[in-house]
Amino acid sequence: MRQTLITLLLLVLTLPVAAQSHRALITELAGAVTIQRANGTNAAASWGVQLFDGDVLTTGANSKAALLYSNGSLLSVAANSETRVAGSDASPAVDPTLLADVSDLTLQRTGVGELAALGGLRAGPSESVIDLQYPRQTRVMGANPTFGWATETAFEIYTVTVLSDDGQVWSGTTEESQISYPNTAPALRPGTTYYWRVEGEEMLDVTRSELVQFEVLAPEEIDNITQAEAGIHAAFSDESAAASRDFMLGSFYAKQGMNAEALAIFSGIAETQGESAMLHEILGKLYYETGRKDLAVQSLQKALELSKK
Repeated sequence: MRQTLITLLLLVLTLPVAAQSHRALITELAGAVTIQRANGTNAAASWGVQLFDGDVLTTGANSKAALLYSNGSLLSVAANSETRVAGSDASPAVDPTLLADVSDLTLQRTGVGELAALGGLRAGPSESVIDLQYPRQTRVMGANPTFGWATETAFEIYTVTVLSDDGQVWSGTTEESQISYPNTAPALRPGTTYYWRVEGEEMLDVTRSELVQFEVLAPEEIDNITQAEAGIHAAFSDESAAASRDFMLGSFYAKQGMNAEALAIFSGIAETQGESAMLHEILGKLYYETGRKDLAVQSLQKALELSKK
C-alpha cells in the first residue's frame, strides 16, 4: 500500500508544464466571477487559474479578482466589470524574471485522470507517536533552528539528536515540545544535509520518532532571500493586493526549498480561497515534499473533488 501511494504521488508530482504560455494568473477571487475562453467555452474561475490571450473575465455584484500578468504587472478587477485578457502595458509590480521563476508552481497542472488515481486511497494514521513538525524536509534561515514536535501523550523528558552523514552532531534534553539548537554546539554548515529525531522517555519506556532532514541556508542566500521578500512586500504593499503578495511569497519560498514557509503561506491562502483545485494540488505537493504523505493524499483528493465541479 505504501509503495502504491508513493508511486501515485510521484505520478502526480512529475507532470509536464503546460505547453501554451499563459498571459495571467488569478491570484485573488471573491464572489461571482466567470471566465469565457477565447474559443467560446466557459470555465470556472478559481484561485490559480491560468488565463490566455482573448479570455474574458467577468465579475458580478460584490465580486472582485486580481490578475498577475506574465510581465509582472498586477490588475485589480472591480465588481460588475468585464476584462479581456491581452498584453498588459501596466508597470510591473515585481521583476518579471522572479515571476517567471515562481510561476512554475502553478503551471505544473495535474489532470483529472491523474488525480482520479488517488480517489480510492484512504489517509491512515500518523506513523509515529512523536510527530516531528519543524524543521522537516526544508531549508532554514539561521544557524540555530528551533526543533518542534507534537505527541499523542506527554513524556517525562525528550532527547533531541542532530546527525549528519558523519555521525552525531549534537544532542540535548528538554521537558518541553521544542528546543533550540544552542550556540555552544558545533556550528551547522550551510549546504550540509542534517537529520534529527526525538526520543520520548516515560518511566522505563523509550519511544523514538522517525528521522527527518533539513539544511541550513548560506549567509549570501539569506541576504538574497531577504531582499526578494522586501521587494515583494513593497510591490504589494496595498492590502487589496495581499492575496497576490502571499502567492508570490509562497511560490518564492517553495522555489528556494523553504517548504515550511511555503506551506504556512499556502495554508493561509486556503482559508480564503479553499475552493481552488490548484491550491490543493500545491498543498498536496508541498506535503509530499515534507514527508507528510497522509496530508498529501487528503489535499490531492480534495483537488480531485473540486476539479470535478
